[in-house]
Amino acid sequence: MTNGDKFYAFLGLCMRAGKLVTGFEQSIRMIRRGSAVLVITAKDASEGTKKRISDKCAFYEVDCIYAGEKDLLGKHIGKGERTVLTVTDLNFKYKLMKLAGSMDNKE
Repeated sequence: MTNGDKFYAFLGLCMRAGKLVTGFEQSIRMIRRGSAVLVITAKDASEGTKKRISDKCAFYEVDCIYAGEKDLLGKHIGKGERTVLTVTDLNFKYKLMKLAGSMDNKE
């Protein structure tokens, strides 16, 4: 199992645990509320979406990473294409950041 596979599998676990919010508007809402601990934006998201999310994360001091592709992110959480995912649990955040970092280095 590659690090990319582990990342996507862990995203699915995060979703089943109820610690993942999907979609642009819902993610913005969670960031503003202070519930977001990590925002994952698909690498193939539009530049406008990436900028809006990264600006919002910077303002509210929420970690933001670019990982995966829209279709794969959605597939592994049991939904259609997803561009923005928001993690609401610190333990999941640390594991996903570690897996995303090793995924970039190895693939």
